[in-house]
Amino acid sequence: AKATGKEEPVYQRQNWTESFVQWSPKGTCIATVHRQGAALWGGPEWARLQRFAHPNTRLIDFSPDEKYLVCFSLQEPSHPRESAQANL
Repeated sequence: AKATGKEEPVYQRQNWTESFVQWSPKGTCIATVHRQGAALWGGPEWARLQRFAHPNTRLIDFSPDEKYLVCFSLQEPSHPRESAQANL
């Protein structure tokens, strides 16, 4: 493709997210945020790779090697099995 100096979309999709997106550090995937949680997209067709149930997600971040994804929400877990506590 000839460089035109203009930005050209590589892939388009309606309604990617209800909130925000976060690119992975290497640019191989993108996380989208929705009321129910987050979704991870990637590959040549930008297919959904995984969904994560985490209501009201406010923050997403990837590890530098893209092996891990962390989500943060202020909402209390609705089920005891979903709760986890980390003391730093």
